[in-house]
Amino acid sequence: MRPWLWVVVALGLAVRLVQIDEPLIDKQAWRQTDTAAVARNYYEEGSDLFWPRVDWRGATPGYVEMNFPLYPYLVAGLYTVAGGVYEWLGRLLSALCSVATAVLLYQFAKRLFADELTGVLAAFFFLFFPLNIYFGRVFMPEPLM
Repeated sequence: MRPWLWVVVALGLAVRLVQIDEPLIDKQAWRQTDTAAVARNYYEEGSDLFWPRVDWRGATPGYVEMNFPLYPYLVAGLYTVAGGVYEWLGRLLSALCSVATAVLLYQFAKRLFADELTGVLAAFFFLFFPLNIYFGRVFMPEPLM
């Protein structure tokens, strides 16, 4: 692969790591905090992938219907490795998934157009489009998808 791709990928990751430890209080706070609560509950209450639990459960076990909870499950695994609940680990996982998507997009565009420069440009525009910067670092499963 071109060295320029790695420069673009490194810069894209650096942009996503700015203030990675900020609280989950931005525009999608309700979704991020619910996802973070499911991840924390996996970590603290057991990690049965098919039974995610939320905090707003009342007197029930708190099982919730949601998209397949692979992302909070992976974040709970990171919590286990780190030895505690650190929300920046969820943002880090999102940033890494977003950057991995850019590399896959590079491969796809390079193969489709038979041109490496087109692949690098596709990765660049994906990584630096403002909406992708925002959603490439949120505590939600979208970057993993």
